[in-house]
Amino acid sequence: MIPVIYRELCPQCKGDLSWDEIENNFCKKTGKRLNLTHEEEIYSEFEEFFENIFKSKPRAIQRMWARRILSGDSFAAIAPTGIGKTSFGIVMSIFLSTKGKRSYLLFPTTIVLKEVVKKLQDLGCRDLAFYYTGLKEKDKILERVENGEFKVLVTTTAFLSKNFALVKNKSFDFIFVDDIDALLKRSRNLNKILEILNKNGVLMVSTATGTKGYNTRILREKLGFDVGNMRNAVRNIEDIFSSKDLLMDILNRMGPGALIFAPTQEEAKEVAEIIGDRAGVVIEEDKKAYEKFSEGELDYLVGVSTPYGSLIRGIDMPKRIRYVIFYGIPRFKLNTENIDKLSDKFLMTLSYILKDKVLDELLNKRDIEGIRNRIKEILKTNKEIKGE
Repeated sequence: MIPVIYRELCPQCKGDLSWDEIENNFCKKTGKRLNLTHEEEIYSEFEEFFENIFKSKPRAIQRMWARRILSGDSFAAIAPTGIGKTSFGIVMSIFLSTKGKRSYLLFPTTIVLKEVVKKLQDLGCRDLAFYYTGLKEKDKILERVENGEFKVLVTTTAFLSKNFALVKNKSFDFIFVDDIDALLKRSRNLNKILEILNKNGVLMVSTATGTKGYNTRILREKLGFDVGNMRNAVRNIEDIFSSKDLLMDILNRMGPGALIFAPTQEEAKEVAEIIGDRAGVVIEEDKKAYEKFSEGELDYLVGVSTPYGSLIRGIDMPKRIRYVIFYGIPRFKLNTENIDKLSDKFLMTLSYILKDKVLDELLNKRDIEGIRNRIKEILKTNKEIKGE
């Protein structure tokens, strides 16, 4: 066979490409596969980087997220708590920093932020800047942020809203928003995110619940993706029901490491008093108990069972948390403001539950606006439903 050489057509070294190299799918100069794309090469580096940190390969869903980010695609990561969204965002930001790229990680609460900062520091993240209320030497930190002396920036979404001038002229290659639900409540914050995102940068938004609404349309129109709805997943857990009177018996049998959720703040405080010194309450105005639990000073944490409670969003302590107890039945809290945001399907379901004659007539007519207004009237006047 006559030898063939293709001048300067090797996809790896850009030099001459021989027939022998083509048959073996191998570049002799670089030692790389001919069909190895730049994106695939970068991804292989990330997977090796991830494995060196966690001593295991990334999950299938994390591999998919990595490929999308390294290909320049913005997207929403919709998955239940514990799948590894936050850990992935942390590792990706460190990996990109080794490539000279800048990342911004945003979190809804100071509790989660502190936990993330500790992980970044433990993993040896360099050029890290972070800010939260109560931080020592905050003026120096703010000066570093303003001067762009960092590769990874970590703050709360509230910081972005109040201190946007400090980051306004910065350009980020990767922005990770943990709990997009909190961000979408204000379109101004979302527009600020888009303003500081590099032209070819990637926005990854994380949510355990999924959400819809006007502000999600901004993401679809600007970046080409939608937040969508929550997806269910199978978890290796056991659901057990028992009387509230057996709480202490359950805790004594199961041992330390429990999160206990009560319907209201008042009940959460009552539960903590029942348990005694081993338990702490995590509510908005007092988060010290969380840190004590993390350090092993407390055995139990008690919080409120709401979708946006401080003890629910973004907690990541697999070594400390062993099981969860709901003290009382978890329930939705609705008011007239919430009603305007409910879907038609949810309104109809709620109408069946309320068992109101006027609602029954409106249901037969499929009068959605009538149903919405009638439910508002019921919530305003019915003391039993209002919990009075």
